[in-house]
Amino acid sequence: MRWSSLWGKPHPKFSEMLDQQLSLAAQGLRQLEAWCRNPSQELVDDIFRLETEGDKARAVLAVALAEAFETPLDREDLNALSCKIDDLLDETRSMVRIGWALKVQPEPNICEMVANLHDGVVQLRAAVAHLPGQPVEANQMARKARRPLRLNERLYSSGVSTLYDGDDMKNIFRQMELYHAVIRLSEDEESLADQLDRAIYKLS
Repeated sequence: MRWSSLWGKPHPKFSEMLDQQLSLAAQGLRQLEAWCRNPSQELVDDIFRLETEGDKARAVLAVALAEAFETPLDREDLNALSCKIDDLLDETRSMVRIGWALKVQPEPNICEMVANLHDGVVQLRAAVAHLPGQPVEANQMARKARRPLRLNERLYSSGVSTLYDGDDMKNIFRQMELYHAVIRLSEDEESLADQLDRAIYKLS
């Protein structure tokens, strides 16, 4: 049976379901970047809304996966990818909640790190769009998704080093809470990229 036949009716379109989750994750990170540059309650509310929509999208995929007779990718891979995308949205909400509670204006490095994470999700979304029929192209997109994560490592190191040159301990504490949050986001995105690598490897 051709892989492509598994994506059409009557089989659930898991590619579209994953794309929906990734679209929500990308929107959440874009709004988080906007919040970092100009914090507002409206952006906080929008991120919370996107996270709720993400939970619903995750539930739709979980039900479809339970009911599907056949799947285009390994069931465990599909479930793991869905869960890790959901983790990314959860951590996005967590970061904006922390920042809003601390009433802190994120440093420019933090804003840039979030922008890099958004770029990474865009690449991961492109990779998923090539599955399962084009694993080579999917792998190329997945590799590109890792570049923003490497940039974040350098931004974190330089940002924290500069931050501790100051003497405003309250600001240092608040900014470090956000640095820790954006690093957790980076780790979640890297975990998602790792999971996608494993799924692609099984197709090659």
